Amino acid sequence: DQSVPGEQTFIPIALKPGAEAKIGKIITEIVFATNLLSFEEARKGTPLKSIDAEVSTRIKEDEENSENSILEVIITSHTGEAIPGGNLVFLTFRIALEAPRAQMIQLENRTRAMSTDDPPEPVEVATAGGEIENLDIAAVFACFFYLH
Repeated sequence: DQSVPGEQTFIPIALKPGAEAKIGKIITEIVFATNLLSFEEARKGTPLKSIDAEVSTRIKEDEENSENSILEVIITSHTGEAIPGGNLVFLTFRIALEAPRAQMIQLENRTRAMSTDDPPEPVEVATAGGEIENLDIAAVFACFFYLH
């Protein structure tokens, strides 16, 4: 996403499951610089609403780097259905007023997944991090109407 200091920015957690994958639980840890971002909320996307999945979040300290925080997002299907692909969760962060402008803010992503099997088995997943472009100037949207 793109935003300016003091404003909100939105990052999706997306899933593209393989043909064989039947994922029932996802645990994602997103590492972010505490002085640049603050976490505000997580909203379920349509795929999770369709199976009435639960989403929980909590902020943890990063024991490896005290300048970072870790947002843990746990997505659980309680119906026994596999979590479908798509934008599962939309995370809202706020960029700090003091954040340097014209800079990319990196988000590290660590994810584990469990199958819908009983008992659940680990599912191998590949992850990608995210980034937020902290703009130098606010984006301006305009609409022009001309009458001839």
